[in-house]
Amino acid sequence: SQVNLTCQAFFGFAGEVSPLIYWMKGEKFIEDLDVERFRESDIKLIREHLGEQEVSITLTIDSVEEADLGNYSCFVENGNGRRQANIQLTKRSRTHTHTHTHNSSLLRVGLEKILPKKAEFSLKTIII
Repeated sequence: SQVNLTCQAFFGFAGEVSPLIYWMKGEKFIEDLDVERFRESDIKLIREHLGEQEVSITLTIDSVEEADLGNYSCFVENGNGRRQANIQLTKRSRTHTHTHTHNSSLLRVGLEKILPKKAEFSLKTIII
């Protein structure tokens, strides 16, 4: 099954420094994994106002395999610092009673003008 992980970030004004937003699996950048089933979207600008930006980036994993399970992190950086939000991709056990699965999740990360906001996320664990 396909899984979509979307990270949404709010950046306060940080001068000339362009904000960064990217996904990592464990300690590795997605592009360094060299797995064709992993696709990182382009950064999407949701809104911009007076130098503040809200952006999102989606990590898509096609036909998830056992090796794909683990911890994924969305990192956001600007001139004021770096923040991250983490999500765990786990396999549902056979004794699991829930019949529904979550195949997409939205993580929210914020960087404010002075101090970065705490990372927020709607789902800490995705069960496939």
